This record gives sequence, C-alpha cells and structure tokens, in this order.
Amino acid sequence: MKAKTSYACAACKAVTPRWQGQCPKCQAWNTLEPAQVQPAAGGAPAANRPVDLRDMPQWQEDRISTHLSGLDPVLGSGFVPGGVILLGGEPGIGKSTLLLQVTASMESSGKGVVYVSGEESLSQIRSRAERLGMLGGRLTVLATNQMDDILACMEDGPALIVVDSVQTMISSSVEGLPGSVSQVRAVATALVERAKQTGVTVILVEQNAKAALKLADEPVTVTAATGLTSSAAGTISLNVCLMFQQPEVVRYLMIHELCHRRHMNHSDRYWRLVESFEPGWRALDAELLKGWRHVPAWVFPA
Repeated sequence: MKAKTSYACAACKAVTPRWQGQCPKCQAWNTLEPAQVQPAAGGAPAANRPVDLRDMPQWQEDRISTHLSGLDPVLGSGFVPGGVILLGGEPGIGKSTLLLQVTASMESSGKGVVYVSGEESLSQIRSRAERLGMLGGRLTVLATNQMDDILACMEDGPALIVVDSVQTMISSSVEGLPGSVSQVRAVATALVERAKQTGVTVILVEQNAKAALKLADEPVTVTAATGLTSSAAGTISLNVCLMFQQPEVVRYLMIHELCHRRHMNHSDRYWRLVESFEPGWRALDAELLKGWRHVPAWVFPA
C-alpha cells in the first residue's frame, strides 16, 4: 500500500494530516514538515477467530468501582473492564469536572487512571483541580490531540482512560480536520478496538454542538447574500460559496456568527465563547482562509 503523507511539527512533534501555517497543538508558525506514514501491511491472517461459547470458562464479571456513591449505581455498581462509555452534553454542564473527580477518586484507591485532555492545557487542568481540592493525591493527566498517544497509554494497563473530548483528537491514518466525521469515526473505532484488546475502560466525551443554536437571545433571520455576516438586528447573511466548503468549516462559521449574538466583536470573551463550542476553531479558521480553492470558477462570472 502507498504511504500517506502527514505533517509533523518540529517544535512539539504533533502530527496533522494536512499542512497549515500554524501547528494546531502548540500554535507555532511554519513548523510543519512532511512525514511519511506507512500503513499496516494488508493480507495478514486475522488474530481473532470464532469460538464456541460452550468452551469458554464461566467468568464472574468484576466491575471497577469509582468510589463515588452517587455514580456507581448509575453504572450498575461500576465500570465494566474493556467497556466504552460515551458521555455527551452541552458545553459547561460539568462533564470535565465530574470526570476529573472520577479520576482523582479512583487513583486515590490505587486504580490507574489517565485523564486525557485535548481542550485544556496542563496548567488549566491543574488550576481547576486545585480549586476543587483534588491535589491531595495522585492525579495523572495527559494533554494531547494525538490518538497514538492515547493508544500508547492504554498499553500501560490503566483501569480507565478518559478522553475529553473525542472531537479534538486526530488520527494520522485518515485525512480531515479534528471534529470531522472521518476523524471522529477513525478515533472512536480505534479506541473501541483497543479497549476490547487490553481490557481498559474508556470514556469518550462528546460535546453537543447543537447547543450553539441556543446562543441567540432572540430569533435569528438567515438570508442569502454575497458575504457571511451577523448584524445587530439578528440577521445572519450566508454566502452562496458555503455550498462548496467542508461540512466542519460550515459548522464552525455558523458557531462563529451565532456567538456574535452575544459579543459583536472579536474580544477575548468572544473567542472563549467560540472555543466552548468548537475547541478546534483555530485550525478551522486557518482552513477557512483557503476555502476559495473549493469554489468553482463559474460562481464568479466575468
């Protein structure tokens, strides 16, 4: 099979399937360099073979307790080894805080847990853990957007891996921006398969993007126009060229304009609001600058 070309950052070694001017992980400029990724050789015999269940020994399921009295009953007395749980919900409802509490509680009882964050830096997570009084014991955290880093952690045999969130992770085996359908599918599929192989429980956090539609405090009028803008009167004008853009870019643009219903500027408060709905906005914003390449010439007649 032909090797795929990815791009590795010379500063932080992060890998992205497409070249762009700014590294999506460390934000350094002009540091991405081509790197060949060799796909797995095909035609190898399958390692898994069908078995007769009558030949399987009886096994008493041993669930893993979170040691949180309010959570264990919801999970049926604890996590199932090798199971995968999808935790979804609107941004800001406390998913990350709950899972950080789970991480601290299980590690204090001697269970190995790794909290993987693709949305926050280590210093941000430490500040939140300190405010919540969680630094009395061990708290293992990894800040990365690379799926391969998570797979490597699973080989160490922790009881639980928390991935916050799946939309921010990147698989080097497929093309597409973080959060795109192809990337989310590839990351989730790989993690589910590895969880079954290693017996590590995985929690995938999913940010509910539909919550962005609740940003408008009053009805929003959508009109067709030559530009994409959001007016103080609540009118969003859509460019016909959006029909030729990638779905994840169009989604980001809608979030971008809906956030202007709260802040009619590009202040720090505005960008923090955008990031709460789309953590990968920087890469999408860079992709937007190259969006003209997808528009056919006949759209702009001479």
